[in-house]
Amino acid sequence: MRVPVPTALLVAAAVAAPIPLAHSADVQVVGTVAPGVLSIGKIPHRLAVPKLVPDHLGRRRAVVRLPITVTDARGTGAGWALTLSARLRTAKGRHVRGAVTSLWGMTSRCTSCTQPRSRVVMPLMLTERHGIRAFVAARGSGMGRIALVATIAVAVPKRAAAGGYVLLPTLTRVSGP
Repeated sequence: MRVPVPTALLVAAAVAAPIPLAHSADVQVVGTVAPGVLSIGKIPHRLAVPKLVPDHLGRRRAVVRLPITVTDARGTGAGWALTLSARLRTAKGRHVRGAVTSLWGMTSRCTSCTQPRSRVVMPLMLTERHGIRAFVAARGSGMGRIALVATIAVAVPKRAAAGGYVLLPTLTRVSGP
């Protein structure tokens, strides 16, 4: 059985339905978008070197991983670079004669960023006095929050002091590639 619907009710429903849509188009949002900054998160200033293992060249070696967080919130896509230097010391703070530190790789991971593209060729010898370009995010890459891990190899002569060692990294950023 059909139930008659009054015409006035149909007209009222047709007129009332688009009202919320008409009002939502009238909403204005005012604000400014301010560019962010390029920043590096804090890195460990002192990394314990794990147990050194003898090699066939008369040295003792170990690998240290340095976590680095870079956030490029500028929104320009200009790229950026990281310079790295490192000092190796005994656990008591003494200089280690004949020690070599080198950067063997950089891995990057991000979930909501533009994956950085770097053409830096590894391995690179790290020095105490001068930072080397360890990672260069090319233009149009490396935007957002990026987690990097630097793999640093440490080698000391067989005759070097026994005991523990520490790596003291220094990291700086440069805007633009």
